[in-house]
Amino acid sequence: MVTYAVDCKYFVEEPRADVYREGRHIASSKLPAVFPVENGVIEVAAGSYGIKRIHYVTEEETEYPLWPDPCSIRDLRLRLDHQFPRISHRPWRIPFGETQLLPEWAY
Repeated sequence: MVTYAVDCKYFVEEPRADVYREGRHIASSKLPAVFPVENGVIEVAAGSYGIKRIHYVTEEETEYPLWPDPCSIRDLRLRLDHQFPRISHRPWRIPFGETQLLPEWAY
């Protein structure tokens, strides 16, 4: 069994993905990307808010989603999303500034 890893950098000017086979870097590309691997390809696509798609597609056109490493922050985010969906999808609002209205004579 061969182990592949995909490292994505998507909050940069040019989103990129790197593919590693057994810990060695074998390919790099701008997103969206398709990387040929044994018996198929790995497809990576980015959306507005991060990675939209990472799938392994076999030669028979069967698709399998790839999951984050269990020790990564992405896996933690995914587990929190499944355990607490209302908190995860809540539209948090963070104030970035404050507006004050002054009477006309204050100018």
